[in-house]
Amino acid sequence: MRIFFSSYKYDYGKKDWGYSFEYINFYKTLKAMKNIDKVFFYPMDQINLYGKKKFNEKLYKIISNNKFDICFFFMFKDEFSSSFLKKIKSDNNTKTIAWMSDDHWRFDSYSKYQAPSFNWIATTDKNSIEKYHKIGCKNIIYSQWGFNELEYKPKIKEKLKYDVSFIGQPHSNRKKYISKLEKDNIDVYCRGQGWNKGRVNFSEMVNIFFNSKININFTSSSNVINFKNIIKIFIKKKGYKFQLNSFNEIISNAKIIFQKKTYQIKGRIFEITGAGGFLLTEKADFLEKYFKIGEEIDTFENYSELKDKIKFYLTNKDLRQEIARKGQDRILRDHTYSQRLNHIFNKIMKNSLDE
Repeated sequence: MRIFFSSYKYDYGKKDWGYSFEYINFYKTLKAMKNIDKVFFYPMDQINLYGKKKFNEKLYKIISNNKFDICFFFMFKDEFSSSFLKKIKSDNNTKTIAWMSDDHWRFDSYSKYQAPSFNWIATTDKNSIEKYHKIGCKNIIYSQWGFNELEYKPKIKEKLKYDVSFIGQPHSNRKKYISKLEKDNIDVYCRGQGWNKGRVNFSEMVNIFFNSKININFTSSSNVINFKNIIKIFIKKKGYKFQLNSFNEIISNAKIIFQKKTYQIKGRIFEITGAGGFLLTEKADFLEKYFKIGEEIDTFENYSELKDKIKFYLTNKDLRQEIARKGQDRILRDHTYSQRLNHIFNKIMKNSLDE
């Protein structure tokens, strides 16, 4: 099997930020899979070098000149031209698939416009499957985040250096909860864009997972409702000019901005647990499909429950370590990226043979 894969190589396309999540977890997994004969990686970072038009022309030339079984795209923004993607899609010898990572909150503003350009879509949001069907996309694979067991190995084992840690940006209810914890004398070591101590690279992140008594995770996602976003409901920028949106655009934009807060399974859940850390995560839909709650990970639903469970697990070392061990065992047994990608590719190839 020959695979073409495209994503950012560096985090948000910035080399000094280190390798991206998708490069570490998807590309490196693809390279290690024994049933794949060749993986051709086309870094999306090159759009900064060539510009969008030339970037897509090179993309089409590479795919046209090679016989790939599957072209796999990790979607980010609008780097890929729909005209080039539809040309590739029309080639019966190559199947295209897009991994859509934030359908819980980005389907209406992004995914539904990108999806028709691909043969297949992989989504981590079960509730979006019906939405894809409604816009005419029938080949939908429900998948989930996972774990690359070859990469997530702590290099510095300073066991239990932190009582409680959190890695991620300080948006939604995250900053509010962590501020309340600190007022209740629970110190949380926070890293990520927007926190005082700033971002961490990949190896630092893995060490924090492993060296924390408790790793907390938030699953809620919601749009920031501010003056700038409210203005976007009614007005759009076209070139150097602004113009009023149509009635249908206003309704659509309002639904996106004021949509109900969603709770999604994040990749961090699998990263922390797979690295051997103890995970205390905010609840999310369908989480019980992947873990036994209270045995392999634990969850909270509100601030009071978060605070109480932190205090409980800080004083119950043996139980905390047992849950972390069982969680890691579950990850390695059922939730590696090689398993996820094999499932996706097998489904695509089987469907191709049946056509």
